[in-house]
Amino acid sequence: MAWDVIGEYLSKPIRFLHLKSSEEYSADRSVKESVLVLYFNENSKSIEVLLEQIINDLPLVIIVAGVNSMSSFDLLLDILSRKKTQDHIMTNVCESDNLEEIIEDLVNGNWPAEERHNDWKCYSILSIGNKSKVNEFTEAVKSLGYLTNK
Repeated sequence: MAWDVIGEYLSKPIRFLHLKSSEEYSADRSVKESVLVLYFNENSKSIEVLLEQIINDLPLVIIVAGVNSMSSFDLLLDILSRKKTQDHIMTNVCESDNLEEIIEDLVNGNWPAEERHNDWKCYSILSIGNKSKVNEFTEAVKSLGYLTNK
């Protein structure tokens, strides 16, 4: 999977990846070094399978945002309560529809567990749904001053 860098904060890239459906996700080792936002821009099928796959990739933080964010977050917590992971995964939900608030929550409101802090290399936004939100997220990153020239 090819991530696009759409900004930077604290010398860490802010990456973006759009998938049309949750079924398109495949294992990604780089997620293990990432504070990750899962942004659903429409109702998604197979969300449980997606969440299990992402948990297997051991991101530092999983933030759920977008359509049905609270029910998706509840499902994430349910899966994590049943699954033992080798590393601690911090979790959060952002119920706002405002992309700038989601990005601010990503960069300022969530940190990895202390024992995994040194593994932190990037911020990632995984958008799932028929319509890509790359332009909207890039504009929001730009308006917040996190845009890079890369």
